[in-house]
Amino acid sequence: MLYRLCTNGSGVLVTREVQFIEGLLLLDFDSIIDGYTAIIQNGKNVYYRPIREGRCDIEEGKLVGGVAKISVIKDDEVNPTWILDEL
Repeated sequence: MLYRLCTNGSGVLVTREVQFIEGLLLLDFDSIIDGYTAIIQNGKNVYYRPIREGRCDIEEGKLVGGVAKISVIKDDEVNPTWILDEL
């Protein structure tokens, strides 16, 4: 799945093509490489995944019931830089 991150703090899902490798869902971001973290919210659960080389992953089993929100935050900041569409 590829997200395009916009300058206004939003993001759009460019492709919904789901890519799993060894039980991990891969999330790609076209505008960043390193120094950011994806925050993935699923119900009451929140998962933090470092973004490296424009990509992060999350275990397939943690996505049961869908994902409510994905945010991207710069590693040394408190507030999200981008808030993205649902999965």
